[in-house]
Amino acid sequence: METEAFIPLTGAPAAYALIRVFLNDQYVKNLAKQGSQSTEAPIKAAVGGADIIGGGITYQ
Repeated sequence: METEAFIPLTGAPAAYALIRVFLNDQYVKNLAKQGSQSTEAPIKAAVGGADIIGGGITYQ
C-alpha cells in the first residue's frame, strides 16, 4: 500500500528538486573538505551581523 502511494511521488518535480538539492549539498561539502585540507588556520577572525543577543557572545 505504501509503495503504491510512493511511486507516483518519485516522478514529481518536487522530488527531482529535492534530489538535486541533496546532491549539490554533498558536492559542496566535498569541495569544502578538500579546500580545508590545503589551507592554514586563520590568525584572526571577525563576526559580522552580531545583534543585541549575539553582541554579548561576540564581546566575550
